[in-house]
Amino acid sequence: REVVEAIEDYYRTDLKSHVLWDFTKTAFGSVTTGQVKSIVDVTKRLNRLRGHAKTALVFAADLGYGLGRMFGIFQEMKGSPVIYRTFRDVDAALAWLNGEEES
Repeated sequence: REVVEAIEDYYRTDLKSHVLWDFTKTAFGSVTTGQVKSIVDVTKRLNRLRGHAKTALVFAADLGYGLGRMFGIFQEMKGSPVIYRTFRDVDAALAWLNGEEES
């Protein structure tokens, strides 16, 4: 619930086309698939306002990285206009957002 509220608050005030979410210091021990789907549902509504944008998700831990990949797949299945990509390195994520690397 805390993540959903943070996303809603952020996009209520700032609809940038390209976003980097840094989860490198986040523990994901109790996150369920259902919770990931809930976040997808919230972001799907907000993504329509962002148009064809990019969002980079950066994770240090394997579990978080896997959840990020799952999130991106769910977004794609829902037809999101926003492209999501998961990274382990902030610099690589920034390069992708800035068009320095092919998606």
